[in-house]
Amino acid sequence: MSKKLISILLSVAMVAGASATISVNADENETTTTQTKETTSTVDVNKFGDADGNNKINVKDTTAIQKYLNMSIDSIDGTYADVNEDGNIDIKDATIIQKYITKKISTFPAKSDNDWRTSSVGYEIFVRSFYDTNNDGIGDLNGVKAKLPYLSELGVSNLWLMPIHKSPTYHGYDVTDYKLPSREEALRVKELSSGEDEKEYLYAAVECWLEDGIAIANIMSDDARVELGKKLMHHNFTQSIIAEAKGSYMQNSFAYDNLIKRFPLLSELGEDLACIVIDALYALISHARTKTSSGKLRPFLNVQVQVWMRELRRLVGEVAQKDIKYALSTDLNEHQAKHYLPVINCRECGQTGWASVEDNGSVEIRDIRAFYNAFFSGDSKVRIMFPHKEGEEAFNLNNRMRLCPECMEIMFDEPNRTLCSNGHKTIPIWVPDLKTEGRNNSKAYKRL
Repeated sequence: MSKKLISILLSVAMVAGASATISVNADENETTTTQTKETTSTVDVNKFGDADGNNKINVKDTTAIQKYLNMSIDSIDGTYADVNEDGNIDIKDATIIQKYITKKISTFPAKSDNDWRTSSVGYEIFVRSFYDTNNDGIGDLNGVKAKLPYLSELGVSNLWLMPIHKSPTYHGYDVTDYKLPSREEALRVKELSSGEDEKEYLYAAVECWLEDGIAIANIMSDDARVELGKKLMHHNFTQSIIAEAKGSYMQNSFAYDNLIKRFPLLSELGEDLACIVIDALYALISHARTKTSSGKLRPFLNVQVQVWMRELRRLVGEVAQKDIKYALSTDLNEHQAKHYLPVINCRECGQTGWASVEDNGSVEIRDIRAFYNAFFSGDSKVRIMFPHKEGEEAFNLNNRMRLCPECMEIMFDEPNRTLCSNGHKTIPIWVPDLKTEGRNNSKAYKRL
């Protein structure tokens, strides 16, 4: 797969005034006379540096000044003006011209379509050489942030940042830590995922996710595992999926839905195949190691896996008082799915019930994947409901409630009240108070 060229467009709301326009056809607006609504003044082209000698002040002059700053003063002819008249041609001269030009641009009439590309002032920044805040000799994003007031003073309203990813080239456009699996690589991983050859599976995973993965020899060795950790440390997709998980449990399908916005090429694999290669990436993360100062190996990251059989994960039960039907969520149409909830079994008493997330008095499941993410993260809105017979004593009178099989409304069980707010007949349920135990990404529910 070819490497993706990455740049970041950072919009900065710093424009003073209602309308400002910079056009790619700026020559139409270039003149030696600057007109504003209030005043008209003649430009002294010698003072403001008509660097390209066309008797006009325009953005080309700033570029020309910057281009020749590294030349000796003797080699620069008089058209490259000493703008601040200090006897030197230096960056201060270019800065003054920049300020003047951006001020001049702000008088251009705004486009009626208000397109930011033609109605704002852009500024490209080579981050690595712009401003260094930690004294390592390399410009950084904190440096860009520190200079935002200066850029605002220039009239800049959006920034174009050159690539900041790890790269062997100075400009950064040759990115080394960005790779997504091809369909052929993904199918190879899928084929090996059902086998027992761990080594071949890991090699296939490396080829999926690492551009120079083929350089990792003897992947089962300690040195290879440490090298793998170093590569994953700078891997763009790895960083993104860790950030998306936020230290909690996350299903692959949920990760896929969120990350295709940032990595659209992933959608070419389709959700099922993409989830298989994401599993392969987790396998690499689990296999990778880092080395301590004493030479001992430790895990690159700790990965916990919730093992659920696909069929059980999709098993749902109809909300009914008796003769409850069970089905796989994928086999139900939209109308049928409204009356089914995920099935849960109490390990203490052996009773089977339903689980859902309560939202404004309703426990209808609109997205079963979102439910499981909430369930395993210990969301306080999770409700576990067990049916019981009408008039039967519940474990705790305070937890007796009623559930409507038609509209999925949940309400407290009150005397002589058997209908929901929509007039449908409800069934009696018991909703236990719960507490959660375990880590954030692996919660278990216990009855209080």
